[in-house]
Amino acid sequence: MKLSNNMLNNINGLMTGGGCPTSDHLGECAVIFEGSPGRYQAMLYIFDGAFNNSTQVADWFHDLGAVDVSVSQTLHSDVNGDRNGKTVDGGQEWTVGFTLKGENPHADEPEKYAEVLLPFLKLMETELHANAGKGDRPGWLAMDRKTALLEIFYHLSKLQKALKVGNNDGIREHAADTANMCMMLVDICGLLTASDPTAAEQQQAGEAILPEERTVNIPGCDQHEGLYSLRVTMPWVCMHCGKPRGEPYDNISYDGSRRLKVHRWNNPCGHLETYAEVRATLTGLPLGRPSEAEEAQP
Repeated sequence: MKLSNNMLNNINGLMTGGGCPTSDHLGECAVIFEGSPGRYQAMLYIFDGAFNNSTQVADWFHDLGAVDVSVSQTLHSDVNGDRNGKTVDGGQEWTVGFTLKGENPHADEPEKYAEVLLPFLKLMETELHANAGKGDRPGWLAMDRKTALLEIFYHLSKLQKALKVGNNDGIREHAADTANMCMMLVDICGLLTASDPTAAEQQQAGEAILPEERTVNIPGCDQHEGLYSLRVTMPWVCMHCGKPRGEPYDNISYDGSRRLKVHRWNNPCGHLETYAEVRATLTGLPLGRPSEAEEAQP
């Protein structure tokens, strides 16, 4: 969409009712120009010094096809003599910035971030295909916002661990997973322009095998004092490799002074999961430093 020659006239019509601007009118739009590629600016002079309805002004431009609209007021100008938001004749000087639907204001610099964006997009795509069996797009659209946010925290905790131990492959994988989950959350919120899932995609999601869940008791914190526990239901897969966990069984957690009845499990894959790591996937909190007693637990 290109800037219409009538936009200036349309805005002035809204401000004056179609006649020449006088002191009885709201004001006038002096000019609309392209300040930078694809980004336009409109200069408005508001005769009414008490007018402050920026939402109404933004709606004028929205109705004429503008997007990414910003409205600002000049508070001080050495050029025009504005002081404390007022022009020399007691009016106001406003600037409206906007782009137009379908225009890309950065079309003249498509390669600017390609050096880093393209390799990272490739990592994201690789991880999406690796996890396609979990339901693809219809699968993540079935999640609510809270669940999607918890998934971000979960993958962020895995990224945190990879950074801590200097696992470069893990950093790449979990950074891409975290970015994909952020993309999915935005999609769940309906803020992407992607098309609706096809019938084939929906059928594939219905046929996907979702991981089983287990409800277990774990310590609520390192120093649980024999009292503080969490009863949680979670996907029963190893947080390190995604393979099934071992079956939970009753056990005791000792914090150095008190004992607490909890569940324990031994993963067939051999990966150790500390209670602190499990709590981090549920809350998104930093891992912290597990106690020696806790390190002996899953």
